[in-house]
Amino acid sequence: MGRLIPGELRTSSPRGAPPAPRPLLAARGQNARLGDPARHPARRHHHRHVDRRQQLPTIGASPGQDPPDALGPAKHQPALLEAGTGAERYAMALSNNHICPVHNWSYNQSCGLDGPISCCTLDHIPLVSKCGTFPPESCFFSLICSLGSFMVMLVGLLRYAHVIECCGSSLLNTLGLAAGWICAAGLTMVGNFQVDYAKVLHYIGAGVAFPTSMLFVFLQSVLTYRMAKTRGHYWTGHLRSILSALAFITLVFSGVFFVQESFVLQHVAALCEWIFIINVLVFYGTFTFEFGAISTDTFLVLLKASRAPKSYKSDSSTASTPHGHSHSEGLAMV
Repeated sequence: MGRLIPGELRTSSPRGAPPAPRPLLAARGQNARLGDPARHPARRHHHRHVDRRQQLPTIGASPGQDPPDALGPAKHQPALLEAGTGAERYAMALSNNHICPVHNWSYNQSCGLDGPISCCTLDHIPLVSKCGTFPPESCFFSLICSLGSFMVMLVGLLRYAHVIECCGSSLLNTLGLAAGWICAAGLTMVGNFQVDYAKVLHYIGAGVAFPTSMLFVFLQSVLTYRMAKTRGHYWTGHLRSILSALAFITLVFSGVFFVQESFVLQHVAALCEWIFIINVLVFYGTFTFEFGAISTDTFLVLLKASRAPKSYKSDSSTASTPHGHSHSEGLAMV
């Protein structure tokens, strides 16, 4: 019997012959199988992951260069995102290369593969709607608009009850409530119908939400002056008037510049749109001065105001009853 030499494989051989060593080709085949990605799912997944990152769509990225996402999304995201103001959607859309930054003013007709890295077209203008067109920012856009519409309805109802409690019923107060609720309906349409997939419905919602929000802030500014009794109330009215004027100017400029063909003017329209939304949000924040005095009596006043038209109708019906009897009696006499 021959001795087993380390590194060799014993095979069947004639008695007295030394064992044949393991063939070199078999060893190479085993090493090839060990390095085969098909037999190691984790390693194969890693290879596919690298290929997928190399094929990510970028804005004007040339071959042989790393895409902007490979450098990390933190390069473009702000350090602090304000909840409910759209900063989250802007940061997500910017990090995913769905829009260009607001400080960018150079746009091109198209971007080829051999173009510069920072290449922006008309589809990358940072409009508010563009920041919520593609996932994942479109999910947050729908969520924020839905919650915002609910808050607009709630704030409008509380403001309506507060004005009734202080000054009684008025036509301006009723118009303000109606404008706020119509604005909430338009905001719901804007958030749930993205501009690239349901453009007509999105523009209808925007055409309803923006003018009615402007009407709401204007009516509330007028009501603030009518309810003012102290110097602080007048200062609140001055602040709301300034915000209303700035919101009106930015809304007009946004609509005028949006329909222009110039890239620069459309970029200005996007900036005006963001300024308008920020003004409206700050305007809603000024209601904290009045809402601090809201109590259960305010809701009782609201319930009484909702029942007042019914009692008025019943009184008018009872008052008209004698006239009806007299008219029937007159016909009988004839």
